[in-house]
Amino acid sequence: MSSPTETHGDEIEASTSSSKAAQPLTTDGINKWNTDQVIQHLQAKFPGDFDNEDLEVLQKRKIRGRAFLKLTEEKLMTHGMEPGQAIQHLSDAY
Repeated sequence: MSSPTETHGDEIEASTSSSKAAQPLTTDGINKWNTDQVIQHLQAKFPGDFDNEDLEVLQKRKIRGRAFLKLTEEKLMTHGMEPGQAIQHLSDAY
């Protein structure tokens, strides 16, 4: 999988292993995601890197798209996520 690259404005391009062509993600589109969509995106982009405890933090705090885009390591740790690989990936998640 390739890491996302910013294209212009609020459009971000990302590719997945199931798609040969890059599919653009926009901040407007991500803002509309519910918690399950955020989790599905993270699991697809970083298979096996988010354990159940990490995902429970997102579920319990009802992290939706808009909040997801504003997450920082500090905020996640405040919400109970342990420092580690999952937190490091979040800056590369969109």
